[in-house]
This record gives sequence, C-alpha cells and structure tokens, in this order.
Amino acid sequence: AAEADELIELAKEKDLCLIEMITTLYHPHFAWVKEQMQNIGKLQMVHATFCQYSSRYDTLLEGKQTNIFDPNFKTGCLMDINVYNIYLAVALLGKPDKVQYFAGLHENGIDLHGTVMLQYGDVVCQCIGAKDTMCDNSFLLLGDKGYIQITPGAGNLRTVRLVRRGAEDMGPAGNNSRNKGKDRNELDLPEDQWFYEIQTVTQRIAQGDKEYFRRNMELSRNVMEVMEKARKSAGMSF
Repeated sequence: AAEADELIELAKEKDLCLIEMITTLYHPHFAWVKEQMQNIGKLQMVHATFCQYSSRYDTLLEGKQTNIFDPNFKTGCLMDINVYNIYLAVALLGKPDKVQYFAGLHENGIDLHGTVMLQYGDVVCQCIGAKDTMCDNSFLLLGDKGYIQITPGAGNLRTVRLVRRGAEDMGPAGNNSRNKGKDRNELDLPEDQWFYEIQTVTQRIAQGDKEYFRRNMELSRNVMEVMEKARKSAGMSF
C-alpha cells in the first residue's frame, strides 16, 4: 500500500495517468453486476474461486524454482491469482472489516493455494485461489432472494447470470441476452476481456479524464492494503 501511495503521489505531481491494467473494472458486466446486486435481496455470502494449474508447478516439483514460485520475487498464489477474487470483492463491497488468509505453503515458504476470508459485518466472502490444481471457476454473490454468478470468474466477467425466486429479469440493452425463464437471465459478451479494457482506457485518455484513473487507483490501493493483511495473517513476511 505504501508503494501504491508513492506512485499515486508521483502521478499527481507529474500530472500523469497511473493505470493498473486489471481487466475487472473495464468489463461492461462489472457495472451490470453492481446494478443487479439489489435484485438478489440481502447479500449473505460471496464465494469466489480461481484455480489454475501452473505448468511451472511441475518444474517446482522437480526441485527447480521459477519466478512465480520463488519467494525472492514476492509472488505465489495470492499475488498472482487470488488477487483477482479480492479485487472484485473490494470493488463491489469496499474494504472488509476483517481479513484472514489460510495458505497452503511450499517448503520454500511460497503459497501454492489458499483461502482468503473477508468479513463484512455478517457477510462472509470466501476467496479461493490455487496454482497447484484446477476447477471450474466462478464468482458467486448469494442473497436471500437470489444470486449472481460470474463465469469464468473474477479475472474475466464474460458471462453473468442472475437467478431470482419468482421474478422476471431483464438484461441491459445491447447485450446478447438469453432469457432462461421468468426467474433467470444470462448475458454473454464474447470479446476477450482485454478488448473492453483497451477500449475504455483509450477513450478515457483521449478525454483527458485523469480523475477516472485516480479513483481506480484508490481502489487498487485499498486492494493492496487487504493483500498486506492477508499475507501478515498467514505469516508471509513480504
């Protein structure tokens, strides 16, 4: 967080745009999810999963350290993969009241997999990340009147689905909407997530909208603070 603060201040001094190139905020479905959260009633739980078996994990098993599994590079599962789950959670819900990371560590001290628990009052958010296994990834917002499902997860909001109990849902105009019945609505945007990010960033720069990027960097700074708390709770020193 301190390094983020330093960069934010430097960008202000130089009157430049500082941009964290994470795709989440720039995907059209991000705004849609924020709008539709009111339709799932009282939020009860969030369940996020991002597991991706790394080809470099086999190299680690052979006794060779690569950058992603080398503590000297300050990487590992939390920093490389689970950050996407945390980023989307903080973007949607704000900074949590409590942070706890339960990490599965390699003998060299790097985390191979783990679960970050974020607590927002009585709402519990579970962020699962792994580089030593794989699964069908998703991001689920669970309310007492329904749920929102994002696939393939926090790193790419390509498909979103709103399911409610006994209510008809309408998607945003212009999206490829496939109505699954009176209680369901599924939206799919086929372009790669980077497509939407490059479009938005290019347009905002052309408009000279530095304040837009400053707001986004404040979110990035909050995520860094959560990540620090998570590492500290798991006994990871960097």
